Amino acid sequence: MKEAFLHYLFDQRKLGDEFQTTKGETLKVERFGELNKDAGPDFQNAKVTLDNKVWAGHIEFHVKSSDWMKHKHQFDP
Repeated sequence: MKEAFLHYLFDQRKLGDEFQTTKGETLKVERFGELNKDAGPDFQNAKVTLDNKVWAGHIEFHVKSSDWMKHKHQFDP
C-alpha cells in the first residue's frame, strides 16, 4: 500500500474513527485534522482520545513502522 492511499482513506473517513493499538487499546479520532500536502506531518491539528486522555496535535502515517527512523522523525521538534 502506498502512503498516499492511506492518507486518502483516513482523510475521507473510509477507515472509521476508532482504531486499536498494538497493545489492544482503543484510539478514537475526535478530529481528523487537515491533510498537509507540504513538508511536515501528514495531518495537522488533529485530536484523538487514547486511554481516556485527549491528545491534540499532528498525525504522521507510515506504511512500515521502520520508516519512522528512516525518515528521521525522532529528531522532529
